[in-house]
Amino acid sequence: MIYKDYEIRLRDCQDPMRPDETGDDSCFLVFTHRQFEVQRKGFDPRKIYEHIKKTKTWFYNGYYVFELFAYIHSGVTLALHFIGDEWDTSNTGFVLVKKMPKWSYHRLQAEEIAKSVVREWDQYLNGDCFNCSIWKDDDIVESIGIGYFEDELIEEAKMIIDGYVNTLS
Repeated sequence: MIYKDYEIRLRDCQDPMRPDETGDDSCFLVFTHRQFEVQRKGFDPRKIYEHIKKTKTWFYNGYYVFELFAYIHSGVTLALHFIGDEWDTSNTGFVLVKKMPKWSYHRLQAEEIAKSVVREWDQYLNGDCFNCSIWKDDDIVESIGIGYFEDELIEEAKMIIDGYVNTLS
C-alpha cells in the first residue's frame, strides 16, 4: 500500500507473542479446558465461577467479570456470547476488566474493553498476526513490529508517515 510516497508493507508474523505475555493487569482472560488454557496467578476460573454463583454479582476482586465462551472444533474461536453448538462450545473461562478509580467507565464500557481482549486473542489463535514496515525508495524507514489488527497497524503506519512528512515540510 502506498501512502504519501511511502510504502506500507504487511506480512504474516511467524512467531507472535501471546496476548497474555504483556503482563497487563487491567484486562485479561482466564480459561481452563483440556484443549485450551490461559492461566493468571490468583484468578482461577473455578473460584471466580463459585464467587459469582455465591454472590450473584459479576464482580470479582476489583474486576468486572464477563463470561467467556470458546468454540473448540479444529481450532479455537472465542466470544463473550454463546457460539457454535452445545457439544463444541465451552464456557469455562472469563474476561476480567479492572475497575479503576481514575477511569469513570461503567459495565457497558468495560464490556467493550473485554470484547477487544477477546478479539486480540481470537486473532492470535487464528494466526491473524502481522509485522509492518514502512519503506521509502527501496529502503526501510521504520519497522512497527507485531500487531494483531491489520487495520490498526496500517493506521499506526500512516500516523508515523504523517510525522515524517510534517517534519520534512
